[in-house]
Amino acid sequence: MRGISSLPHRGFISGHYGLDRLNLQVRGEEEWVAPMWDETYTSVCRHHPDVIAAFESPYGRLALLLRHTLIPLPEDRARWLDDTRRVARAVVANLRSAGLVDDVTILQWQPLRQVAHVMRRWDCCYESDTAGDAELGDDASAFALTDGSRNASSGS
Repeated sequence: MRGISSLPHRGFISGHYGLDRLNLQVRGEEEWVAPMWDETYTSVCRHHPDVIAAFESPYGRLALLLRHTLIPLPEDRARWLDDTRRVARAVVANLRSAGLVDDVTILQWQPLRQVAHVMRRWDCCYESDTAGDAELGDDASAFALTDGSRNASSGS
């Protein structure tokens, strides 16, 4: 059954998330597909203020970055999980109504290293217009630039 990526999802895209289009074609592990993003999906995302960005892999997989934090505090985790599930279900249901049939990965539910990879390597198909949304994306991008080390500037 296709749907929202479940929690926790350690396998994230069957281990192929780092392969580019050429490697996919040469190795024959998975065929490259034409981009599937459609302007109707942009319209759906605009109607959901909790969607900051949408990304598409070279082989057609979608990932959504929500307004919610990437790392909730332990005492906020239950509420964070409820909120992200509620928002993800609503957004994905509307994307399905617009014709989307493939799975959607919610970046808040992925390890930071994978979030950074998606933000760095996948095509950004949608970005919200809200200037305040940039902070969450900047946090993941900073993580990506330090190759995953939390305190790269302090030498630890």
